[in-house]
Amino acid sequence: MKYSTFRKIRLLVIIGIGVTILIVIFTVIPEKKQIAEVNQRHIERTITEQPSDDMLTSIDRKIINLQKLSLEKSIDKSGKNYKKYKKYADFIVDMRCDFSKGFSYWNRIKVDLDKDKNYDEKWTFSENGKIRKAVSSNDDELYDIEYELVNNTWIRR
Repeated sequence: MKYSTFRKIRLLVIIGIGVTILIVIFTVIPEKKQIAEVNQRHIERTITEQPSDDMLTSIDRKIINLQKLSLEKSIDKSGKNYKKYKKYADFIVDMRCDFSKGFSYWNRIKVDLDKDKNYDEKWTFSENGKIRKAVSSNDDELYDIEYELVNNTWIRR
């Protein structure tokens, strides 16, 4: 073989190694960074937002006040339910009124605390005044912890 052939082969190998390094840098490293960020958010949320048996957070108070809002202009096209989706600076809420089941107020609210499109909390408001909150501890919409509000105090169920 001629020297020019070896030079072309060497150039192709160097380009291949360079492309492989770029692929690793742009795929593997951001995934690890994203996993670290998710873990950090989960740790922060666990520390700051998980209620203890005697704590009603500011976000909890906001959600309780949102539940008291009027249903006007929130009916969906089917006429069966009322829906309202609203973004706030620190969370997103999806409010529902099951009008077809006889409710005349917001009876269900889902809350996304970290704005990752997975709801972290699911609130249920009963006619008798009971407020229940189910929490997804793994941020996967599987609600494994449940609380009931009794005299402004969360009691774990």
